[in-house]
Amino acid sequence: MGIRCEEFALKYLPMIRRELVNILYEKYNMSQSLIAKKLLITQASVSQYLNGVRRRNKIEFSEEEKNIIMTIAEELTRRDVVLSDLMIYICKICDMRNKGISCHIYNGKNI
Repeated sequence: MGIRCEEFALKYLPMIRRELVNILYEKYNMSQSLIAKKLLITQASVSQYLNGVRRRNKIEFSEEEKNIIMTIAEELTRRDVVLSDLMIYICKICDMRNKGISCHIYNGKNI
């Protein structure tokens, strides 16, 4: 994993998780334990996201990023999928956030 991925994972991935937790809980009425299973995190983490304990920092997502996050949430409700199956969406958000910084994984390929 290159520096770009590490920075994205530390700074943005928790914010994406927070958004997904909120969408799955509020819009789709998913239980905390099911959300945890789908996002590969603990139920305690889900509770902390919902209660604002974890990742209080707020990052504004663009409309396109919000649409991608909503697509991920919808995919997670439709089938038994793990987040790693949806990495293409996560990488697309990373690519949008890191224009001009080459990706060591995709090497500029169209994602």
